[in-house]
Amino acid sequence: HCVRPGADVHGFPLVRFASLWPFDSWNGPGDRAAFEQEAPNLTFPYLDGLLGRLREEIPDREARFAAYRALQLPDGMPGIVNYRRLHQIEVRRLEAMDEKFAVAIGSFILENFAERRLFHTTVRPNWEIFSLMMQFVARLVGVSEPIGLNESVDASLRNPQVPIHPKVARDLGVKWVRDGTRYLHRGRAVTWESYIRSYIEHYG
Repeated sequence: HCVRPGADVHGFPLVRFASLWPFDSWNGPGDRAAFEQEAPNLTFPYLDGLLGRLREEIPDREARFAAYRALQLPDGMPGIVNYRRLHQIEVRRLEAMDEKFAVAIGSFILENFAERRLFHTTVRPNWEIFSLMMQFVARLVGVSEPIGLNESVDASLRNPQVPIHPKVARDLGVKWVRDGTRYLHRGRAVTWESYIRSYIEHYG
C-alpha cells in the first residue's frame, strides 16, 4: 500500500551461501532450546542445529565436542546432513540466480570461495560480494557512475563471523581454512575449537 501506482518494481537476488555452514539454523533445523533460553538477544546469533541435536543425545560436554568434531553420531541418531550434496544444490542455485538476474555474482562465489573468505556467515557477504550487489542495484535504478567499494567496508560486515567446521572445509577444498584460522565473535578473534567449546558451555 505504500508503493505508488505505476512505480517500477525490480527484483534482486538473495545473496547467501549455505555450503560452508551446513548445520546453521539458516539452512535447516535450528537449536530450539538455545533460542528459547535467550531470544531475542542471542549470545550466538547463528545457532547450530547439529549441536542442538547432540545436546539431547550426549550429555557429557567433552564427548559431545568430540562427536561434533569428528561428525560421528551415536548409533540410532538420525544422520548428519550431506553437506557435499548441499554444496551441489548451492552450485545449481547460484548458477540459476546468475541466469535469472543476468549477473555473475554466483559464478564469482563458486570460482573464489575456496581461495579466500567471501562470506563471514551464511547471510553476511564480504565487501567484494557486497560491491557486486551494489553495482547490480545501481544498474537497476539507472545509476551510470561506477560504484567503488573497497576492503574498508568489511569493518562493518565481518563481525560476527561463524567458524567453518574443519572437516567441511577440508572436504569442500577450502584452502584458507586452517587449524589456527581466526574468526571474530563479539569483537574477539577466536578459533573454531574455542568457538564451539564456548557454544557448548554457554547453552549447556
